[in-house]
Amino acid sequence: MECPGSPERTSGWTPAEPGFYLQYTRRGLTWNWLKGPRRRRTRGLEKPRRRRHDSLALDLETVLFVIVSGAAVAGAIGCVFSGRVAHSLLWLMFTFFAVAGAFLMAAAEMLAAIQILVYLGSVMLVVQFGVMLTRRRIQDVESLPTVNALSAVSGIGVFALILILVRALMEHPMWGDEAAGSPTTLEFADAIFNDWTMATIILGALLAMAMVGASYLVRDERLINLLWDMGAEE
Repeated sequence: MECPGSPERTSGWTPAEPGFYLQYTRRGLTWNWLKGPRRRRTRGLEKPRRRRHDSLALDLETVLFVIVSGAAVAGAIGCVFSGRVAHSLLWLMFTFFAVAGAFLMAAAEMLAAIQILVYLGSVMLVVQFGVMLTRRRIQDVESLPTVNALSAVSGIGVFALILILVRALMEHPMWGDEAAGSPTTLEFADAIFNDWTMATIILGALLAMAMVGASYLVRDERLINLLWDMGAEE
């Protein structure tokens, strides 16, 4: 006997799955004249979704580098265009901090420490004392056209040099791999205080002489006479 729900008894009606034909209803059947029974797509046959371009994704390191470099450039611009010497000094200190952050991102901890200790701890301190102890009033001087032209040419030349250096760095991506094998902070310090001990001592002596010379230039005769009289009275 033939099953009444078999494919031979139905014209174009085929069950979605083989099995008990008597238990199938109209909902369980699929109407198809030419292609046969429809099949559900599996997950493996689904079209892959479009992904965003990797170039548009900014990682944390890139964002930090943009922030640090922008801070350094902003500090340099503020130092140049500031109307007062004290404000220029503060902008310059801010720039040095930003440069130290760039050194830290480049895995150069020793250079970052030198940047903070030498420039912020000694040089900027001397400049600050020089500004504070100088009693002469800094007046605005009218700039000459020749000086303005030379300044503009110098600025354009420095900007072009920076662009050339940036292009050279972008064309040599292998430099980063070579820098990965650079000496560590311990090896760098060992080389300074063992192989270059005399050069370090001479450099320290030059800095001390510069500090003494700056103190001599900004001395106040009245203060020196007052201290001399106090010592003579005692």
